[in-house]
Amino acid sequence: MENELHVKFAVGKKNEFPRDLRLLTAVSASATTMAMATTSKKLDLTAKRKKPSKREGNVWMINVEGYSAEMRKLYIATHPVFSSAQLLWESDHRQTPVPADLGLPSQAQVEHYTRCWAQYRRQIDSAENPSPELQAISAIVFLVQVLYLPESGFSGAIVGEELLDWLNTTDVRPTSEEMQEFAGEEAWKLDGFWNYLQRLVLRGHFVMATAMLQRLMDQHPSAILSNAVRTLLLPLLKSFPKPSDFTHQSRYEEARFGWDAEVKTARKSFDGMLKSERGDWIDAMRGIFDIMDGREERIYALVRDDGIGWTEAIGVWGVWVDASMTRSDISERVLDHILAELPMDTTNNTEVLRAALMVGDAVKVLAVAAESSSWLVAHLVDMFQKMQFMDEQYLDGGEFSSIRSFYLLGFCDHLLADPSLFEIAFDYARHSGPAGRIWLADNITKISLGLGPATAIPDAEEEAQAGTPAEEGMDLDVVIGSKHDYLLPGDSRQLEKLIRDCISNNLEAELQDICKVASETFARQRRYGWAVSYAIRARDLRRLRWISERLLGEYVRYGTKTFLQRAGQLPNYFLLEGSEDEVPMPPDHALYAVPLKFVCRYYLFQKLYSESEWAQAAELLVMLLKSRTAPKKWWGVLLWDTLTFLQEGDLLIDYDDSLELLRCLEEIYMGSSYGGADEYLDGMVAMLSKGEDIRAEERKRLEKEALDKLSSVRLALAQQIARCCVISR
Repeated sequence: MENELHVKFAVGKKNEFPRDLRLLTAVSASATTMAMATTSKKLDLTAKRKKPSKREGNVWMINVEGYSAEMRKLYIATHPVFSSAQLLWESDHRQTPVPADLGLPSQAQVEHYTRCWAQYRRQIDSAENPSPELQAISAIVFLVQVLYLPESGFSGAIVGEELLDWLNTTDVRPTSEEMQEFAGEEAWKLDGFWNYLQRLVLRGHFVMATAMLQRLMDQHPSAILSNAVRTLLLPLLKSFPKPSDFTHQSRYEEARFGWDAEVKTARKSFDGMLKSERGDWIDAMRGIFDIMDGREERIYALVRDDGIGWTEAIGVWGVWVDASMTRSDISERVLDHILAELPMDTTNNTEVLRAALMVGDAVKVLAVAAESSSWLVAHLVDMFQKMQFMDEQYLDGGEFSSIRSFYLLGFCDHLLADPSLFEIAFDYARHSGPAGRIWLADNITKISLGLGPATAIPDAEEEAQAGTPAEEGMDLDVVIGSKHDYLLPGDSRQLEKLIRDCISNNLEAELQDICKVASETFARQRRYGWAVSYAIRARDLRRLRWISERLLGEYVRYGTKTFLQRAGQLPNYFLLEGSEDEVPMPPDHALYAVPLKFVCRYYLFQKLYSESEWAQAAELLVMLLKSRTAPKKWWGVLLWDTLTFLQEGDLLIDYDDSLELLRCLEEIYMGSSYGGADEYLDGMVAMLSKGEDIRAEERKRLEKEALDKLSSVRLALAQQIARCCVISR
């Protein structure tokens, strides 16, 4: 698993993909799709290879799974609504664990999902200047509310008024341009006026229709028209009964029956007024009476010639043709009846989706919706399954590939096109059943940890220390760096979120992978306290050994002061183990202390030395060699460190310890002479080279120099032994 991928790329003029390049490779991840193009269209592998052009050297990264800022805002705003619905559902099932196939969802669940979809629509409609994509989603969400989740809660109630409201919201007719055109004096003289007036009535815009008819009544030269408007049309429009005005459906049906009778009577009265009257207004008036009377041929003509076809017809059907139309009537007879006269464009996904919703074909709804919006299909499949509008069906592959999880996880993949939305994607996945956990395991390690670049640049002082000779000795006035405070770094919040997700979903292997990457990143950033913490969290002893080597590298390259600052970031129960200030270690951490034991003891030695605690420092140094805590490649460095103590006036190293140090020194010489220089002199060579990479010849030279330096330690040890013998006498 990689932490981050940084790619610098160039673009051609007008930000277009160069036409003289061809696509070589496309790599698709779960979240994004990227393409690389590095060669010209004419690729002849047999020809002599020329130097590639600058444009051929470019790497082009193309994201085809992305989404707009508008859609991103929608995903963020609607996620809490979806999450609350899942929590309520799970809570209800814990309290009443009844199998879903034994009954319908509870009234509380239906009401909650109804509120959820109302909230979805409010969030969509709150967008300023919505794109066509968002408008199309809004229209479908509104239709779902009307057909599946009515605010009244009665799915068997009549639906005409709600469908007309949906139609007028999603397809505004007449347009504002038409209203402005016919707002002037003597508008009836303009082409299209009478059709405009009929459409006002058809769409239920009674206020505007009444205002237009009153102007006709006052301004039109025909007295018969004025009389018909005043005595027939205006009273009918004013008394038109709407279902929302009644508390009981039976009372509405009774009022509508009486109104329909009044329409027929008014129509006969209008025909009697005409006598020998002539004018284009006569057919227009008859058209209005035809609409009110629910005559199909007139409605078909209006929606076919100047409307949107079958969608508009079904939107007005329940108001004029079949005032008692219910939701089940649409799927059982009305839709087929209208489509027989006004066929659907089967190549238009919007029309196909609307028809599938109206007929109740849930599987087709999902298949078509998936082609236009992964957000829409994810929320549709959740609602269909929870409200039992479809059976829980499974795709090939068993229970881990249900239709619900298939579409929800598809939306999760889509969300990860913007990695910053990983928390939302993971939450949807958690509510996707067993397949969701598999998806989480596959994707959680692909998210950037948000820790920044895995490097740390040394400061000027450290660079200066790196340039000083190793044999100049240690700074006795070193200022120890501030202790690691164990507060989480500010740029690690994303890391901790990923860890919490792993823990909450029992993704132990993925948790360890993430912690390993975090540990390595922190180590490369020289934040060794956090590096050790995450390595322990990952239970990675090998990485702890690697961190220990890097800390010793800090000493080799930058010297004592930097080493004390960096190693001082480690937890105190590691650093101070065995000292007077020892801190109790958590029982489960004892195993992880082993790889860090030498670097912690060496830190303690350097700290004691910097504080002029000579006796304790000398005792600890000797213990590191006698106990074999120090790796053999560091023996030379430790023996070189003893030189200061051996040259002190006080006897800091006794006779027995001096003999042991001399034995270690002789082992270095013997091992090096028999081909073991790598094993015994690595530390000294690193000190002399300041940790830089060197060639074999240079290494040989530095190995010889290291042995020469250790000869002064041999002499000092011989003198120390002699002093001990003299004193013992």
